[in-house]
Amino acid sequence: MRAYQVYQDSAMLNLAIQVWEYSRSYTISPGNVASGTIPTKSVNVGKTCSGATLVGGMFWVSDVNDPTLYGANTAMFFALSAYLAEATGNTTYLSAATDSGAFMIDVIQVTSPGNGAASISANASGCGDIWGLGSFRLDHTGWFMEGLAILPGSTTLGQQSVSVDTLRSNIVNITLAANTLCNAPNGVVNTGKGAGDSTIVQGIGALYHALQGPADLLTYIGSFLSVQSVQHNYICGNYTR
Repeated sequence: MRAYQVYQDSAMLNLAIQVWEYSRSYTISPGNVASGTIPTKSVNVGKTCSGATLVGGMFWVSDVNDPTLYGANTAMFFALSAYLAEATGNTTYLSAATDSGAFMIDVIQVTSPGNGAASISANASGCGDIWGLGSFRLDHTGWFMEGLAILPGSTTLGQQSVSVDTLRSNIVNITLAANTLCNAPNGVVNTGKGAGDSTIVQGIGALYHALQGPADLLTYIGSFLSVQSVQHNYICGNYTR
């Protein structure tokens, strides 16, 4: 979809739609929750996770016996749905985005300190994180941010019906202030890869262009992105005085 935005080539849009349709077959719908099944899987689908519906959650892999719902996959589907809703005006994509966005907020809890869980089981009644601590949470946060940057600001997500405008500010503040992976001694996002993380930087950059204020938050984001650029190029040997 990024390529389509630049080139406006219908072939790129059609490819994105095909990817969306395939991904949708591994994303839980209201009907799947009602029946407790999904055609692409041989696992039971629970109705709720700690009181929140599993609608909108996307599975990690296509293995029919794997019940793992993965935050990063769900967030990517959320962002893709938002892009397609913007490009086509089709409310099917907007509905999919709101479902997956709600899953990210209510089940994954991406807006909580540390950006929530990386993954949960579709057939468990609790919301225990299957994989635990790791950089996966920054991945899903970056994609979630990018989706928020695309959706109309008045769109509401989650059980509390929080507006996208509010979520944009909240997610930046909670991520940069409370996620320790964003606070490495050298100033670069620390995912253990040695050179930062492009997903979270892309997401924050997208929000930087979508936010209307406050001014101090925009300044903060701009400074953060500048540090990532300079430090990343220095680490990769591309920095010159």
